[in-house]
Amino acid sequence: YHEFIPLIPVFEQNNLISQIRRASISITANIAEGYGKFGFKDKIRFYNIAQGSLEECRYYLILSEDLGYGVNKLFKEELESISRML
Repeated sequence: YHEFIPLIPVFEQNNLISQIRRASISITANIAEGYGKFGFKDKIRFYNIAQGSLEECRYYLILSEDLGYGVNKLFKEELESISRML
């Protein structure tokens, strides 16, 4: 998400970058927490939460593109790769 910063106007950086950062951290945190669970239902619950955060990041990419801020292709590819794993 660092490559978004030059493309996003200053007034949006605090909001949009913060949301992208929060959601992307949530993906990895929920995968880690799910991995640490022993019960299948608990694992699936956390992996589903991670998938929801991934979809939130995907939405922010779409929003950034719609607002004319550009798209970070590497970030988009990474989201697709993680989505396939989940």
